[in-house]
Amino acid sequence: MGDAEGRALARAIEVGSARVLAVDTGLDAAQAARAGAARLLAARGTILRPGGGAEPWTIQGSAEEAGRMLAYGPAFDGVPLDRLLAAAPDAAFAALRLLSGAAESLPERIVPAAILAAADGSLLILPEQIALRALDGREFEERAAAYRAWNHPDLRGEEAAAFSIASLVYRVLCGRAPFAAGTEDALAADMRDGRALPARFARPGLDPALAAVLDRALGIGAGRSERPRPGAGEILAALGPDGSRAAADFVESLDAAASLKIEAEREKWLSRSEKRVGRSRFIRRRGTAIAIAAGAAVALAGIAWSIAGGRADRFTTAGLSARETVEAYYDALGALDTEKMQACVSAPTAKDDIDAATNLYVVFRVRAAYEKDGGYIGAERWLAEGEPQTAAPVYGLAGLSIAAADSERGFLARYRLIAPGGIDQTREDRLELARIKGAWRIVKLERKSTG
Repeated sequence: MGDAEGRALARAIEVGSARVLAVDTGLDAAQAARAGAARLLAARGTILRPGGGAEPWTIQGSAEEAGRMLAYGPAFDGVPLDRLLAAAPDAAFAALRLLSGAAESLPERIVPAAILAAADGSLLILPEQIALRALDGREFEERAAAYRAWNHPDLRGEEAAAFSIASLVYRVLCGRAPFAAGTEDALAADMRDGRALPARFARPGLDPALAAVLDRALGIGAGRSERPRPGAGEILAALGPDGSRAAADFVESLDAAASLKIEAEREKWLSRSEKRVGRSRFIRRRGTAIAIAAGAAVALAGIAWSIAGGRADRFTTAGLSARETVEAYYDALGALDTEKMQACVSAPTAKDDIDAATNLYVVFRVRAAYEKDGGYIGAERWLAEGEPQTAAPVYGLAGLSIAAADSERGFLARYRLIAPGGIDQTREDRLELARIKGAWRIVKLERKSTG
């Protein structure tokens, strides 16, 4: 048995008088018992047929060979997809078209070494749990070739499937994996940053439409900021239906002048890309300090613009009743609208509230811009959803009630404040208002809080 065959995840064996397909679990008998052999043997694979349709491939039993536990199921004659990528590009393309059209049937991670392609075009996707357990015991280079280089560390669902399929199409057409860093951490970082050579430069003359889809699916040149990515269906549309175009048909021969132009564009792109990735990684290493400083500058610029050019549109309490002024203040506090808060009070009343709101506003705006999300989750929504675990900060007022106290100038506000840093306070604010230049303003705010 050759080394390649000996290291293969699956091979045909005889059990009794029957020929079956055996899958290496990567475990000896004792390890298999500790890992839960029954659970492993319950794992299922999937057979995809040309023209559509999927059926389960079920493990029938186990056998031991040379101290290793093998799980076996019905016979299936096929070649691992990873061997086809370089040796048989058209067969690999047929398999990738079938995978693209069956993205909903694919496991979380696509493992080319665990996908067998039969002569009739059928594919057997071996049970993911068993394949990964066997592969994770191997050296990094072998793990990378088997599945690490084809699967994004963060993406899930259809975006993950499209990323993996695009990586494999890139490998067939360009002769190399798009991401090939020398360690697992570096590989993951390159994938997150989209640090790979665009397909049109990796294979000059590549069909522009297909090259563009591959680059978008892989996040090349955009990395974390590329949303949404194309789905597997868009890749399938770019490849065309089965048998429509061979792999070589996607590459056009270039004359010397066109080749020189592509090479010049490639060098320019590489220079810009390295600077972009370098800046991105520097910012992440220095993250908080740089982000807060940048956000503060943006916020201050916005405040300056508001003062200089936005006076006509600024909120005023003119025409509001005393109670409506109080309601406007708490509405602004919950929304971190410091301009509106200031319009509801007579300085320096509520200075601590306004300073805190300003700081949170800056932090949330920076987070929204830097991490490409909403900045924070509103407290009312978070409570309504059952206080779920979340990486995003929670902020806002909940259960606000406002009641008259003493006279038309006095009010009592009760509410719950939830804010970053573990703040969860039940507050009772006693407010006093006065008429200033024809409008009600809050001139006194006394607070009691718990929590």
